[in-house]
Amino acid sequence: MTGDHLERRGIMRIDKFSAGVLLGSALILLAQFLTWAGYDAFFLVAGGVAALATTAVRRWRRGSGPEKDERTDKIHAFGLAYSWLVSIILILVVFAAAKIDSSPLMLPLLYR
Repeated sequence: MTGDHLERRGIMRIDKFSAGVLLGSALILLAQFLTWAGYDAFFLVAGGVAALATTAVRRWRRGSGPEKDERTDKIHAFGLAYSWLVSIILILVVFAAAKIDSSPLMLPLLYR
């Protein structure tokens, strides 16, 4: 479905800037309500601030990037794929280090 078709049908469309501001604000408000209810919701505040900051930086840097073509799209796709791979490996290493540290059998190997 094209954008014109959606607008003719009356379906509301929202741009990325408005979506980012809405998401960031909603996360911060939800964290505030959860804090009033007695929960620790700092992670939601951090996510809301990150969404607002990302939205602001993307708006500020709009139009100042390099020309876009198939080559830059391919580089972007590979970078995104490898960043996920590196993140998963890093999480695995952190969990393995925590597991080894809590095991009494591995303590003599760690503290020689």
